[in-house]
Amino acid sequence: MKQQLLKRPGGTKLMIGLLWFQAIGITGYWLSFFTGGEVNINETDSHLIFQSAFPAPDATIVICAILCAEGLRRGKEWFALWGLVCAGGTLFLGVIDAYYTYQYVPYSPLTGPLVLELMIQTFCITFALGLATFTWRNRHSFGFATA
Repeated sequence: MKQQLLKRPGGTKLMIGLLWFQAIGITGYWLSFFTGGEVNINETDSHLIFQSAFPAPDATIVICAILCAEGLRRGKEWFALWGLVCAGGTLFLGVIDAYYTYQYVPYSPLTGPLVLELMIQTFCITFALGLATFTWRNRHSFGFATA
């Protein structure tokens, strides 16, 4: 029997681009946070303590996003493992940030950093759900079919 690689699923290039966008965006966020603070939505001690809990988990999400993107690019089934881990971490990040913002950050005045934070939260939640769906639906797409 002859084996042939199954066809790459539609949306693969877009997903690779979004994974890299996420990895670069998270890295840029933390570079800004630690060097200039332009992304700080609130200078209170409680907010800074809350934010200080996220660099390591966010770095984990970056690593998982890169591994998933590389697995997709190479057509490897292991992309699915890293895609689901990345989606779970990203969903948690989006939900916990949104909940914190809702609870403790006034929405008025609507500052630039607050708008950016709301955009990040929206991206995280929607991208996580999209990534999980794409990954689950295509988890076997890079196996081999027997002809």
